Amino acid sequence: MWERALFLRTDVSEEADVDAAVALAVDHFGGLDCMFNNAGTPGSVGGIEEIDLATFDRTVAVHLRGVFLGIRAAARVMRTQGGGSIINTASVAALGPTMPGTTTARARRPWPN
Repeated sequence: MWERALFLRTDVSEEADVDAAVALAVDHFGGLDCMFNNAGTPGSVGGIEEIDLATFDRTVAVHLRGVFLGIRAAARVMRTQGGGSIINTASVAALGPTMPGTTTARARRPWPN
């Protein structure tokens, strides 16, 4: 099993961590065929007046900046090797106000019509 999977503790909001994770995969497996950006946090919970700014900033750093850094790191490798797939997922919390953390989830997705 260890020949087929690797683990590296990574903070997706940190450029150096994301670049190191991609480099590890490339070094170990010889390339990068797929990047799956799927990190998330519970996010800021509560109404706009109650949300702590530091918690909001951390949520945006993971949910938005982390995806950007993952796409960029993967694209740099995939462009030189001739292709690959980048998959980004987002929370269903952006679909409605019934789940905790929807205030920041909505920052990642346009308001539904």
